[in-house]
Amino acid sequence: MRPGGAGVRLKTGLRDIELWIILGALIGLLSGLAGASLTILIEDLYPRLAGRLGGEVLVNKDLSTSLLPVIPLMALGGLASGLITWLFAPEAEGHGTDQVIEAIHKRKAEVRARVAVWKIIASSILIGTGGSAGKEGPIAQSGAGIGSLIAGLMRLTRVERRLLVLAGVAGGISSVFKAPLGAVIFSLEVPYKRDVESETITPIAVSSITAYLVSLAILGGETIFPVPAVEPGEVLRPGTITLLLGIGVLTGLMARVFVRTFYWVAGTFDKAGIPKPLKPALGGLLAGVVAFIFPGVMGQSYWIVSDILEGVSYGATVLVAVSLAKIAATSFSVGSGGSGGVFGPSIVIGSLSGAGIALAFGSNLYPAAAIIGMVSFLAAAGKVPLAAVVMTAEMTRGYALVAPAIGAVGLSMLVAGGDSIYRSQVDTRIDSPFYLGMELREILRKVRVRQVMTTKVVTVRPDDTLLDVLRLIGKTGHRGFPVVDEAGRVVGMITERDIARYPRTRLEEVRVGDAMTRNLVVATPDETLDDAMTKIIRYTIGRLPVVESTESMKLVGIVTPRDILRAYKALEAVIE
Repeated sequence: MRPGGAGVRLKTGLRDIELWIILGALIGLLSGLAGASLTILIEDLYPRLAGRLGGEVLVNKDLSTSLLPVIPLMALGGLASGLITWLFAPEAEGHGTDQVIEAIHKRKAEVRARVAVWKIIASSILIGTGGSAGKEGPIAQSGAGIGSLIAGLMRLTRVERRLLVLAGVAGGISSVFKAPLGAVIFSLEVPYKRDVESETITPIAVSSITAYLVSLAILGGETIFPVPAVEPGEVLRPGTITLLLGIGVLTGLMARVFVRTFYWVAGTFDKAGIPKPLKPALGGLLAGVVAFIFPGVMGQSYWIVSDILEGVSYGATVLVAVSLAKIAATSFSVGSGGSGGVFGPSIVIGSLSGAGIALAFGSNLYPAAAIIGMVSFLAAAGKVPLAAVVMTAEMTRGYALVAPAIGAVGLSMLVAGGDSIYRSQVDTRIDSPFYLGMELREILRKVRVRQVMTTKVVTVRPDDTLLDVLRLIGKTGHRGFPVVDEAGRVVGMITERDIARYPRTRLEEVRVGDAMTRNLVVATPDETLDDAMTKIIRYTIGRLPVVESTESMKLVGIVTPRDILRAYKALEAVIE
């Protein structure tokens, strides 16, 4: 299927909204079941197996138990995970979310269905035997596989497939973290460093809510972490500003350390002349050595976060040391090619960092600092600030901490810079090959705007009323018009959206000049269609006025995405 081409839509007789609701619910049901299965396997079956093998600390957290058996146990877990991915689904190695992002941008959102099963099995073994990893990556990739499978069965277009893949990601995340709103935001935010998806969220939201309900039915309604007793006034006192700044700086630095350590380890293992299935075994062995010294890094390590939120103090030095050890253990476990997520470890690293700063400052806001550290680290390491704030609030019910957390998030992202644990992220939608692939861009660079623009443009004047414009919309079918003055210069744009801001009773009295958009985005005749399309996508506009020059602003035409697509198809046919 060529870029922009349409697939063969299944004839359901349903309107789009009804179809998306049904598909969203189906994906939510399946991804919710997948998430519940992953949780049960990790928290029940495999920890029991680990206990029988001698790693009793994994089950009972009895630190008096000998930890020597943990080293070979984690190596065996890495070996099993590596063999499964090597034999059945090579793309299931690593942390999963990055592979989904890459598929969204570069592989037409195609994720093999088998990944949904093997990713869960491989990750369950790795985490259940003590590997330092989380559930987010595995379930995001599994959910994406479910969404891609359903899109393929229905022969949907690649745009629709992409939407269902994101719905699968949201459903999976919602089910394992019990954060339905945060999961929706995560799925829309994670493909980019500085942007969000603008597609319809109907199937994504329906999937997330459905998966959440499935998770509640199977796993119960307990929060992921205990709810800390924190009064909003305590956190917003002037004396806590220094604490918040300290958390923001430390978590930003820790995020940088995490990302760079993880990919240094991953690069080292990639270059090593070791058979692929054996790399996670060696990674597990090294992670086991770290766990022998710092047993708190094994598995998901959520019990440490729960202890902190309940007020158990470990000392500032211990917390920072364990957070650094968690970075090392995660890098060995997952960076070596083992199957597991990095979102869960990020929760732990951020919480320990925040709590450590609170103890160092002598603050009594120990649990609150852990949550703020969690939020700011997640945002900085994954470039998902909105999702980090909302998901953490849902996981801990710490809604009172949202406001102070936002300040720490901004500072941590500034300190972390462009480093992201998700290397397949692109900056904005315009940088995604999905929206404007290299083949399409190369073709569009050959054509100038003057060659495809419409020169007979329907315009309106600033003194026209909104009722005049509404009648013009009904007559022409256009949804927006350039506003020109008596000299023929463009002074604004008026669209249906601008008109909708006013009550119908006022349409006859309000003038276009008072309602139009004045912040204009324009093109010139000598620009390429690549330039024009970039503006259309970046600013989410449906029509681009073409002016003689940006100095004169004299209107000479208009170009729309339909004009650009028509030119592209014509050129593509000639090239072929």
